[in-house]
Amino acid sequence: MIQKDYDLKGVEFLKILGFLVLSLFIITGCSPNDEKESAETVTEVSTSVAESEIKEKEIETRSISEHFTKDLTDEVWIEINLDSNGQVSQNSQVSSFLVTNDTSHESDLYKGFSIYNPDEKGYVYINISDGQLFTSGDFKTKLIDIYKLYVNGELNQKIFKAHIDQEASFKDREKEMFGGVYASYPHANELTFTHLINRETSELSQRIDFKGIDSFYKDDNLNFRYRTFKVTDDEQNIEIKFEGYPKLYLVGFKGKGENGSSYLVKFSDKKENFIFDPMYSNKEIEIQEVSE
Repeated sequence: MIQKDYDLKGVEFLKILGFLVLSLFIITGCSPNDEKESAETVTEVSTSVAESEIKEKEIETRSISEHFTKDLTDEVWIEINLDSNGQVSQNSQVSSFLVTNDTSHESDLYKGFSIYNPDEKGYVYINISDGQLFTSGDFKTKLIDIYKLYVNGELNQKIFKAHIDQEASFKDREKEMFGGVYASYPHANELTFTHLINRETSELSQRIDFKGIDSFYKDDNLNFRYRTFKVTDDEQNIEIKFEGYPKLYLVGFKGKGENGSSYLVKFSDKKENFIFDPMYSNKEIEIQEVSE
């Protein structure tokens, strides 16, 4: 009797032990998969965050003075007037170009720059007017026209033929239908910059100053031409796309130029951030207090 009770207790013990072993096997068998799934989820999130950080780092950022050096080439900066709603549209008028030289020695623009500067460096400021001397028609230069010329690789050549080629007559230059033309345009080796501090609000803005020599005027008191652009909003990236043409960005600044509120931008196939120079980072940048 004692032996039978012992056998029964032994069987019950083995059942309990077996159940515990099975439970342990199930638990340990499932945990690795759960951990793996959890690890994969964390990896996916981490990868997503990393890709986002890389994408942000791909946006090149430079301060105004870092970018606009006397050695800058292969860029045409465009001043675009804002409409009554403060916006840019395909029919927005282009009021001026800030042109740097082309490094392609085969281009007419490269050869034409020697007219202004033997070093073939610096900036030529081209003001665009509506009026014409010899022909009639709509000569307002619109953003959509500039966009198409840029995409087709013809913008530099068009600017040269209509404005910089001094061997061409006024009539020939006006035939380009690219805004009113002048006898010559001012040239500057480099730009200068000024920090503007609003004395009431302490708000910071920055001015881009162009002081160019116009060789057409022989009198030293007359041959300087001044242009300024007050940058009020930096880091401007405006997506632009017309049917049948690739997407581009207008990158640069928003502010006030000679013709009122406008954008000063260039075309780019990617976003680029141009920012105010940090205060006191460049001793050559003058600081002025303003009331507006």
